[in-house]
Amino acid sequence: AVSRAAVLAGCTFTQMGAGRARRRSGGQARSAGEPETAAADADADVDAGRAAQGSRDASTQTTETKGSHRRRRCSCCRRCMFLVMTFLVFFTAAMLAPVPQSVTEIVNTAANTTLLPAALLDMMNNVSAFVQPEARLPGYLLAEEGVKAYHPVQLIPGIVSTGLELWQGLDCAGAEFRTNIWGTASMLRHFLRNPECWLRHLMLNHTTWQDPDGIKLRASSGFGAADNVLPGFWVWARILENLAAIGYDTNNMHLMGYDWRLPVMHSEERDKLFSRLMLSIESLYELNSKRKVVVIAHSMGSNVFFYFMQWAEQTKAGWTHKYIQASINIGGSFLGVPKTISSILSGEMKDTADLAPPAAYVVDRVLSRFQRARLFRSLGGLAIMLPLGGNAMWQAGSDNVTRPHMVSFSPDSGDRNLTVEGLHATLEEVAGKEYIGLVDQHYDLGVGVLSAAELREKPNAWFNPLRSPLPHAPDMTMYCMYGVGKLTETGYVYRRNPAPVDGEWPYVLDAAASDESQGLYNGVVLGPGDGTVPLISLGYMCAKGWSGDSALNPGKMRVVTREHQHNPSSVFASLRGGPETADHVDIMGNHEMARDILLVAAGRGEEVGERVLSNIRELAAKVPLNH
Repeated sequence: AVSRAAVLAGCTFTQMGAGRARRRSGGQARSAGEPETAAADADADVDAGRAAQGSRDASTQTTETKGSHRRRRCSCCRRCMFLVMTFLVFFTAAMLAPVPQSVTEIVNTAANTTLLPAALLDMMNNVSAFVQPEARLPGYLLAEEGVKAYHPVQLIPGIVSTGLELWQGLDCAGAEFRTNIWGTASMLRHFLRNPECWLRHLMLNHTTWQDPDGIKLRASSGFGAADNVLPGFWVWARILENLAAIGYDTNNMHLMGYDWRLPVMHSEERDKLFSRLMLSIESLYELNSKRKVVVIAHSMGSNVFFYFMQWAEQTKAGWTHKYIQASINIGGSFLGVPKTISSILSGEMKDTADLAPPAAYVVDRVLSRFQRARLFRSLGGLAIMLPLGGNAMWQAGSDNVTRPHMVSFSPDSGDRNLTVEGLHATLEEVAGKEYIGLVDQHYDLGVGVLSAAELREKPNAWFNPLRSPLPHAPDMTMYCMYGVGKLTETGYVYRRNPAPVDGEWPYVLDAAASDESQGLYNGVVLGPGDGTVPLISLGYMCAKGWSGDSALNPGKMRVVTREHQHNPSSVFASLRGGPETADHVDIMGNHEMARDILLVAAGRGEEVGERVLSNIRELAAKVPLNH
């Protein structure tokens, strides 16, 4: 909602500025000697044809005209910069990144820039005066109760949460060694200077999913890599502060950033990610009295850590049992997300479908659907979130019996409806044989438990929890912590695109398709989830896949489902939803979840038990898969 409002505001400012400039230029054409005063500006806005008063000599007229042109150019530049900034906010939000915490935080961030008019800052400050301060963070409250750090902690961010630094670039990037192409304020600078150059650096090679020639981006390191994606846009900052309140610091807590664009198999090959993560966890263990480590992963970070456990067991048998106390998965997308499909097919998702036509036009002018689709297809890491489990998972495990297809077409398109299993051929048709070949090479999307011998030969299945069993670690606990009660995209309705760009898929989301009785809004089918990841992907593995006597949990590891009801506060209290939000990203600031995490880290994990608020057990029971 914030990103849409920002884009609309940018569009409105731009249109107003353009109209005012036209009216002023019209007045000058009729009377070149009109003084550029505030009164004359007001008159021009009311009546562009009003005759100007007074005249000047030729030299004065030339000076005034040049000055007005400079002012107009400066004003136009400010509006354009504002518009581009609003787009970047939108784009980051669409890629699962967060939005500002509160009105007060926006004002503090805006006050450090020169892009917003002083009058607007004054208005924002007046609004922030009515904002109620948030309750104290649970870390400080638990510290007063005597809760202290015990188990060392390893943090693993999700997709787009880690900053990406420029280590080698093209000439268009300038002398910007180790500035951020993704994340921090330097991303804005790169984008404002040359959007096309910024996009070229963010993409990977389309045919290899490796670094393009002459370009090298690498993940930022340390806590600053993922605490705030942009100034004031926190992701891990709240979790870090809560942990610090009970005694955590750099001696007993690490954060492992990574290049989320890469397929996980390349992460070890290129960046030695898993070797470094193993050393990080082992050093935490050794330096903290040989206490086992609690791993906290968010979103795609859960997929990455699951792959890492398989890699670690192949490298050192029994490693997980020795070093890991618990794995806390916050909004873990274990079975993928449907928005991956729409992003790759047409560069669209719910965030774009909900935009009003003027705002959609602005966004497409900055970065078109085709450009977005090409970007997403180049990111091999994104494919780890393609939906897993086939029709058995996404149809039988769906609440929506009236809309069983992940991709449908409007009646005038004349095309078939597609289930998850039918999308493979469509992806090949749209993205090309090279793309689907890379997917098949790096990701085994099948079902059925593999034997130990088969697993050794199929590292592309290590990310797939329906193929790869949990390690034999009977003393370890696997937590699935996630939000429920927020509508989430589960399918899409397309129509023919009347004017496709060459190479673009000739279909776009049908924003006119809406039927509340079928959960269809603006061409997007919505179902239960946390706003980004559907419920079946969030909870199936803990509710059924790893429970009981499942072959996917041979060591009988303790598995806990911990659901949090989405209960956002007023937008005037917090634009991030407040302490009871359960949105996919904003849940990182949820006080109840933070308390659960701190108790596990403090060695009191037995106090954090099962809590199921949704119908995930019923949905999981309907899925005709036996493990």
